[in-house]
Amino acid sequence: MPSKSLRAIAPFLVAALLLGRSSADIVHLKTGRTMEAERLEETADSVIIKFEGGGAVTIPFSEIDWIELKDKNAGLTELAKRRKPATVEAFCDAARWASLHGMKPQARDAWNAALEKDPACKPAHEALGHRFHEEKWMTEDEFQAATGHVKRDGKWITKADNAKIEQGWEYVDGKLLSPDDAKKAKGLVLHEGKWIAKKELEEIEARKAAQEREEKEAEAKRHDPKDDQAILAKFGSGWRLKVGKRYRLVTNVDAPPEEFDKKLVEMIDGFWTYYCDTFNLKPVQKKLHNIVVYGTQDQYNNAPGSAAGAYGVYQHGDEFRPAVLWYMEKLRGSSFTTRHECGHQFVAHYVRGDGEAWFGEGIATTFECVGDVPFQDHLYRWEVIRKGVIDPGGFKLADMISGKKNDKGTIYCLGASAHIFFLEGKDRAYRKAYQEYLVKGDTKSPDALAKAMGKKMEELQGEYEAWVKELDGKRDPRIKRPEKK
Repeated sequence: MPSKSLRAIAPFLVAALLLGRSSADIVHLKTGRTMEAERLEETADSVIIKFEGGGAVTIPFSEIDWIELKDKNAGLTELAKRRKPATVEAFCDAARWASLHGMKPQARDAWNAALEKDPACKPAHEALGHRFHEEKWMTEDEFQAATGHVKRDGKWITKADNAKIEQGWEYVDGKLLSPDDAKKAKGLVLHEGKWIAKKELEEIEARKAAQEREEKEAEAKRHDPKDDQAILAKFGSGWRLKVGKRYRLVTNVDAPPEEFDKKLVEMIDGFWTYYCDTFNLKPVQKKLHNIVVYGTQDQYNNAPGSAAGAYGVYQHGDEFRPAVLWYMEKLRGSSFTTRHECGHQFVAHYVRGDGEAWFGEGIATTFECVGDVPFQDHLYRWEVIRKGVIDPGGFKLADMISGKKNDKGTIYCLGASAHIFFLEGKDRAYRKAYQEYLVKGDTKSPDALAKAMGKKMEELQGEYEAWVKELDGKRDPRIKRPEKK
């Protein structure tokens, strides 16, 4: 409720506001209102405001914020007069008067003058914001330092809070929060290990839902019985089909279908996720992918479009674009080659249509080596890697990428080792960047790889060699290296 004095001056306040004279002294009240006075008279505890045309009102200093004087020079003269006795009391009086009349620099100077006369002057210390601690007066900075605080970004905080900030904590809306809580307070949400805005998550979920709908629709139409008939007509009698969720097997292998056909299709259907994870892709598959397995190597070698003498081939130019191989070492050996050739098939359909030999054959070889045998225990493959990197060594990633070194051992075995290092080595530190490189990068440029990984090729080469040596030390001692011829 307004004080009696303020209620009493209300009519005069309105009149003063209407006059709005810039030449008058202005009294700024703590209520936020102002009053203009033709003349001011000050007593020990109040001011008397006299208005033009007559009338006056008395306002206690306790209700006044500050007084803006129309005559600045007169204010300085009054201040000098109050300071003139040069006593502690005079300086304190001058400081209070200067503060009341909006002369802050002069007020501070007067308070400091009082302290020069009396270092223990309590009013001066309090007015200057000093603190009494450990039997002495201190500035705010001295007090904060003495009480175990540290200054950070212009603000005094406890050492404990400073340690938290060093660990990633931060202030949000005045509260010191842990990294995760700070992100939550900013409206971020955690998605697949990354903090993103809620709107971004909504967009991701909308795209995911749309993709799932598209995939479901595609799955319903993926198997076309007419294609079954066309394929069987192409291969003739003695051939049979096994249709899975994503793959169609065409084979004449002399083995029980339940032992070979069913298990091979189940294996490669399940391996689809591994292909997707390798490249961080989730493609929509609209048609079944085909796999052709010949019963013998001779049948394979004599078949149209086959790579005679090889284990298998991906026939991109064939109307059914099948992964083709021959039956070897029963289900286990056939599974290795199936993963390899279907890897080529996946890359051609969903990743890219170009890429150097080390990229294509190397990545397909990584799919071949996935399973219950650690990479370093794949005897033939690892022996090529060991010779290239360790004994006698000398293999350079840059030579392979640029095509300077492109023999079969390099593009298959050492190419696979490079892919596995960047995808799995060093606790998957390079995985995300390397996945992007596999999909969009220049696979014939060492500089492009170095840029994508954020390091120089020399440094990457050193890390790769250290990784190979580490894996070599983990080889199963029961597996003997081939004897030198």
